[in-house]
Amino acid sequence: MGLFDRKKGLPADFFHGVTDMHCHLLPAVDDGFQTESSSIDGLKYMERLGFRQLILTPHVMMDYADNTRSHLEQLYDHYRQVVAESCGLKVRLAAEYMLDERFLSHQEEGWLYLNPTERIVLVETSYMYKIPDMDQYLYELTVTDNHVVIAHPERYVYADTDEFRHWKESGYSLQLNLVSLAGGYGRPAKDNAEYLLEAGMYDYVGTDMHKVSTFEQWLQALKLKSHQVDLLHELYENNARLFGA
Repeated sequence: MGLFDRKKGLPADFFHGVTDMHCHLLPAVDDGFQTESSSIDGLKYMERLGFRQLILTPHVMMDYADNTRSHLEQLYDHYRQVVAESCGLKVRLAAEYMLDERFLSHQEEGWLYLNPTERIVLVETSYMYKIPDMDQYLYELTVTDNHVVIAHPERYVYADTDEFRHWKESGYSLQLNLVSLAGGYGRPAKDNAEYLLEAGMYDYVGTDMHKVSTFEQWLQALKLKSHQVDLLHELYENNARLFGA
């Protein structure tokens, strides 16, 4: 490490056999892939990289009022047949829940879990400010024996080291967006991502892929030290346990 641990591109086999636990490949439901054909291209791209398993996490938020559990499951029933006919990837449906005014109402129809056995829910919040009810929402989620994963905490401009520690001390898990380490969301997010990774505060890592070309661009720009690559491998091992296969 130290002086001789210089930053390099990812090893060619970096994604071999790994699981992505955050992506927007389910087509035409949010701001991710808009058509079935583009989604198939995305599947094949991820398979070429070496991914083996994907947890699909469409947005569930006020901006996408149709994205109820029943609606998403209906779309997924068709989509998993598309996947089976297009590639060798294994997929499963979850969701990325926005902490907004509708958040707690989703509990009535049941959460789309990252891991149903352990009742793990992926959540996100506003990038620009901490909503007044955030702590209460998360408390209500955990008091009903659910477990929280906060998506891409490095991107929240209001969050600082004290906020990150508060989340960890509250028992919440944190998920890194891989391209944050390449500067894909700006310098502050990159700095936060490096800090959280080095401090061992992340639990999972996701692509958060909305579009192949954007992800590919930042993947090519990603340069990491060898010990950071090792830390990411540990997070991918956690991802695989989420999938449960």
